[in-house]
Amino acid sequence: MPQKALKNSPEIKLAGSTAPGPEKERQRRPDSKGAEAGIPNAGYMRLPAVLAVFPVSKSTWWAGISAGRFPKGVKLGPRITAWKVEDIRKLLASLEAA
Repeated sequence: MPQKALKNSPEIKLAGSTAPGPEKERQRRPDSKGAEAGIPNAGYMRLPAVLAVFPVSKSTWWAGISAGRFPKGVKLGPRITAWKVEDIRKLLASLEAA
């Protein structure tokens, strides 16, 4: 049974999501001066995009969430977590102010 395309479904913008095929752009880690250059203006960021601007390991990131140092993610699906761009910007601003 073919699936119908959802016509008026809201779109969720994801930064750093990967698409199969040759169109996939290479992600690079920005230097400390341009850390916010890789952050979109609005939407959500997946873990690889977050770690590109906030260079810690995955395990450190998840431990920081458990400890309350980093913002909690938003579940977009059973195995998909993303973070609000505003929360990541606030985190970077709080670290720059410290």
